[in-house]
Amino acid sequence: MSHHLIFELDGVRYAIAADAVRTLFWLPQLSPMEDVPDYFAGMVNLHGRALPVIDLGRRFGHAGRTWSLHQVVVLLEIDDRRFGLLADAVHDLAPIAEDGIEPYPDLGAARGVGKIPVIAGAVKLDDAVLILLDLRTLLTELSAFADQPPDLLPDLLPDLPPALPPAQEDAPIGFGPLDAEASARLRQRTHRLAQPEATPQSASALYALVQIGGERYAIEIDQVLECAHLANLTPIPCCPDLILGCINLRGAILTVLDLAPLVQGIARQDYRAVVVLQVDGWRFGLAVHEIDDIRAVSPRALSPLGSDGSAQRHCRRLLHDEQGVAGVLDLQGMLRQGLLDVNDPTV
Repeated sequence: MSHHLIFELDGVRYAIAADAVRTLFWLPQLSPMEDVPDYFAGMVNLHGRALPVIDLGRRFGHAGRTWSLHQVVVLLEIDDRRFGLLADAVHDLAPIAEDGIEPYPDLGAARGVGKIPVIAGAVKLDDAVLILLDLRTLLTELSAFADQPPDLLPDLLPDLPPALPPAQEDAPIGFGPLDAEASARLRQRTHRLAQPEATPQSASALYALVQIGGERYAIEIDQVLECAHLANLTPIPCCPDLILGCINLRGAILTVLDLAPLVQGIARQDYRAVVVLQVDGWRFGLAVHEIDDIRAVSPRALSPLGSDGSAQRHCRRLLHDEQGVAGVLDLQGMLRQGLLDVNDPTV
């Protein structure tokens, strides 16, 4: 039995060997590639190395679509070759037994004329059927392009100064029209990925950075299960203000909380995303206005409470970056104080 990462793209769920996964990062601005198949979404300068990013939807014949700031890239490494896979969401890390893999239907042309079959089989997991990818076979299609050093390629990314200039009116490649704030966030994301890779000593922890009511907060990544768009929220009558409602997340009912009454003293509206969390055995959703980034943070970027007047209520410490300060939410503390108790930890 081996562990596999489960992710979704275009409504299809895929499973890939977890030992090939190196990291995940939010989709940045990609540079176009020439003389390659159309399922090469583009390249990103990842810490000084040109990384090709693959759109499996296009690889399997799906129509192209506009990218979203909420999409992620799964970084894979096989035989010292690296490439990225575009994903709408990353769901889980699940064990899959060899006897649980069934042959995939051999439909010939359905796999793509002239393309090497890259599907290793089908896997039943809970109520869903996953497509198991053969990453080594997929690599044979990419080997001529994967992991090229930047000096062999055209400039992938202009040198961006620390203070980014105003966003251009033209939308980045692959993205639809973006407002100035979203465009600036995308370019900052791209700029950060191009910087030299931090050493394990200087980057000891991963955090998800989110916005609630204009304030920035950080969540320890080991508490985060996934991120998703917030849609079809059903209000729950006779509940405290912090309970925004519930959603049906792939057949499971998930309670969604609004932390603004606790951390800011006022209820908020117009939430666009939900961060699915698991804290002390309780699974719930946290409504946020934006999911800005997931990043490795040096201990030097963290400071105790009281050193800054911002975002301190129900926070454990403060996180400092180029955009200012974010409070690291003390979700365990709020649970232990009964502040998040909705009397139904199974919801």
